[in-house]
Amino acid sequence: MKDQRPKDSLKWLLFWILSLNFIVLLGFRLNWMRQDHQVILPISTCNSTTSVTSSRVKLLVDLWSSDLESRASGTPPPLKVTINAPHIQDCKRCSEATAEFDRGKDPSWKGLAQLKEEIDMNTETSGTVPWVIGGDDDNLPLTRRVQREIWLHQHPRNCSDARFLLAPWHHDETRKSVGVGSDMVSMAGMFGAALIQGRDPTTLAGPATLFPRLLRSARALRLASEKQAWDKGIIKEFSGNQWNGKIPSFWGEPWKAMRPTVGALRYLTRFPSEYLCNLLNQERHRAFGEEAAKLVLKTLSTEWPLARESNPMEELVWSGYGPWMPQPLLSIHVRQGDKAREMEVVSFDEYMKLANVLRRRFPHVRNVWLSTEMQNVVDESKEYKDWNFYYSDVPRQVGTIRMTEYMALLGDKQAFDTAFVNLVMAADCDFFVGVLGSTWSYG
Repeated sequence: MKDQRPKDSLKWLLFWILSLNFIVLLGFRLNWMRQDHQVILPISTCNSTTSVTSSRVKLLVDLWSSDLESRASGTPPPLKVTINAPHIQDCKRCSEATAEFDRGKDPSWKGLAQLKEEIDMNTETSGTVPWVIGGDDDNLPLTRRVQREIWLHQHPRNCSDARFLLAPWHHDETRKSVGVGSDMVSMAGMFGAALIQGRDPTTLAGPATLFPRLLRSARALRLASEKQAWDKGIIKEFSGNQWNGKIPSFWGEPWKAMRPTVGALRYLTRFPSEYLCNLLNQERHRAFGEEAAKLVLKTLSTEWPLARESNPMEELVWSGYGPWMPQPLLSIHVRQGDKAREMEVVSFDEYMKLANVLRRRFPHVRNVWLSTEMQNVVDESKEYKDWNFYYSDVPRQVGTIRMTEYMALLGDKQAFDTAFVNLVMAADCDFFVGVLGSTWSYG
């Protein structure tokens, strides 16, 4: 019996040592789990908050998209949108407002400010016409006078003896110079010829982007099918080179040292058609919609608004400002591909060198609206991590196919719509980098 006791004592000692180690290890494990839980919890909470924010952003973007589609189609939206989209214009309201301006009615401030003074609003005697907005912004000589006289020409008091100058849409006639820049220049040439001859310019066809169909245009096209109208000179077909159109001599030579198309282009693009307005809305929403949603949601409380706030005075104050875009915004227009037939083309890197020169003067410039037909340019833009690039979502050229072939692949309508929307977006940018070898750049 005496021999067994030491062995039993040894067993008990080993048992207690193992038990103590187990308790210590268990304590360490529990403490580690508590520490691990404390670290994980904030991360889990952060992810949850981020997820909620992302869901709210996606919901708002989807609501805006649905509302945008409804506006364009003229159907009621499926869901009520209670948060204003700062990057989207009310195209119907803009169209109604521009129609009022174009009829030469009094400006809105005359009634709201309760002014009683007699103001000469007669478009034939006053120094300007009511719809000219920002006519002197480009510091072009005689800009306001030219626009006023064009307006008077296009709004005759007596339309019964109107005469028309009929011309084909430049792209349809040549099938060669299909760029929007060349189309605009050709229309300016035809427009100048119409002014010199005292006629109303009318195109046989053309994009609704630029030319909404007017009653007079419909009348001209109807008369074009009547032999008597041609015999009497009511309808005359444009002859000559639209690219080398003359400036009406009664303005002298204010544009002798600059591009002669500026005055006509300013008039032709004075108001966007409702169709163009809808296209611009879609493009801005696709490019800037998510960014706009994030910024707008930061200005709201945690509760989603139940109704859209409406303040007529605020709407009036902000009506003179265009839709929101990330600013400052730099436009870069890159032409490569078959443009090498006409001029020396340069790499995208050369354009970005100029952009960086600009940034040295304006270091806060980070956003770029990139206009290009080339897929390789879009691919190269992704290498510039410190710039934010926005561009249209359309198929682009790969290789050196001719522009006419590329346009044919897109289809005439989409090709012109895309190019013209890019042109208007570029015009709304704060800075521009491009090459004057492209008609688009100075158009």
